[in-house]
Amino acid sequence: METLTRNFKISLSEIPARKNHRGILARNIFEEDSARVLNLLLKPGDKIPAHVTPVDIFYYVIKGSGCIEIGQESYMVKENDIVFSPKYIPHGVHAIEEDFEILVVKAPNPDKP
Repeated sequence: METLTRNFKISLSEIPARKNHRGILARNIFEEDSARVLNLLLKPGDKIPAHVTPVDIFYYVIKGSGCIEIGQESYMVKENDIVFSPKYIPHGVHAIEEDFEILVVKAPNPDKP
């Protein structure tokens, strides 16, 4: 994925979206040791199954609505909602009836040593 790391202004629409390993359209926005930021573009029915990461995550809903699962809880979320997921707690995302666009912020970056 293409990564922007040194720009001070980022226009999401200018960053190409590509399918990630789960088949979801994603933009890799920022990647440093301190954090990784992704923009996920889910279509109705798209789902990222529950999985665990060794870092804290928060989700910010840019557009649409959907479901974010954290542990045993399911949250119906809409534009401008923020959901926090502590490290080592299973989390997943599901677009139900409409396009669902979110920012995913992982801190620190789990892909950096």
